[in-house]
Amino acid sequence: MKSWIYARSLTKNKSLEIQISPDFPTDFAFDLRFTTREDHAGLYGSLQVGPFYFGAGIRDNRHWDYEGGTYE
Repeated sequence: MKSWIYARSLTKNKSLEIQISPDFPTDFAFDLRFTTREDHAGLYGSLQVGPFYFGAGIRDNRHWDYEGGTYE
């Protein structure tokens, strides 16, 4: 089975991304995070069970300007 990736623009600056992949060498892993004030900030989550990986996120398409303290 090949990896499956779905990406769609939600607004001018926000995107949805979903990925499903086989053959990850992990028994179990879970990750959930929310980032701000960095490149592509947003909400991300992933779940790995046996050889299967599922990840999804809603992210900002912009880059953070660390010197100016705002998005470029």
